[in-house]
Amino acid sequence: MTWAQAIVFFVNVNETSTKKFFFIAERKFRFLTFRGCFLYVEGSVVNGKRLFLATITSAAFVTGGRVFAANNSKFPSAALYGYGGYSVYKSEMVQSNDTALTFGYGVEVFTGRDHQFGIGVHRESSKMAFSLNRSTVSIDTDIFRLSYAFGPFFIGPLFNYSFWDVEAPPDLDANDFLDQNTDSEPYVKASGQGLGLHGGVNFALGKKMKLYLKVAGTSTIGALQETPSETSQAGVSGTSPSASRKFSIGTRTDGDIGALFLLTRETLQFLFGFKTTSYQLELESRSFKETQNTTYVGLQGSWYL
Repeated sequence: MTWAQAIVFFVNVNETSTKKFFFIAERKFRFLTFRGCFLYVEGSVVNGKRLFLATITSAAFVTGGRVFAANNSKFPSAALYGYGGYSVYKSEMVQSNDTALTFGYGVEVFTGRDHQFGIGVHRESSKMAFSLNRSTVSIDTDIFRLSYAFGPFFIGPLFNYSFWDVEAPPDLDANDFLDQNTDSEPYVKASGQGLGLHGGVNFALGKKMKLYLKVAGTSTIGALQETPSETSQAGVSGTSPSASRKFSIGTRTDGDIGALFLLTRETLQFLFGFKTTSYQLELESRSFKETQNTTYVGLQGSWYL
């Protein structure tokens, strides 16, 4: 006999005890008993008996076993994920647009009575090659996040470390445009640490899907320039080492919307979504805006303890 059949049997045998058992069930199976509670209270004991019984049976059938919808309103005890995506990168710094692949992975752990405290580590890597002027932009970012969840919402501080490696042709004629017929050279190689805030919402949609929306903003609090290579004199062929370019990573903003779709009974999910990231960079006395839009797919394993 399943627990659903046991409830139906108990309702038929002893109507007086139904209330007591019902409230016990409410604490243990919240998704099961919410609709039943509503119908039972609205109807009388005599006339509402069949209505209550039908609701219990229907809800028990929907939630038989442990379905995703019973858990996905909460954050898991632990989650491990990885994804790959197709990115469109628009760069003012190297004056070109192109596409590339982006990869990311991470782990999150939630603790507390309702899994309200979270710690997460995330890594993302992208390398863009621009065919127009043979420039390349490589970005590696490590993010450490702390979260506090209240209901489906979460918020917390984040810390990141990013490494930039850029190669681009010089501007030999000093017209503020990079030369397209010149080989690329080391342009920027720098790392920086950032501090910011992130937040979002996470909620169920049906029995097997969960939607999420995340936003984040980071300001760089330290940057280290690593390449002392620069064109020595505009209009003169060739380059020679000189003082490092003054480079600042500035601010970074992220927006991420996506969904998790249950593939197995509880643990394995398919994830897909869209993420947009913008950077505000400063090179010497000029400001540049870099934009990266990524459509991604991946897998996530979630464990509820």
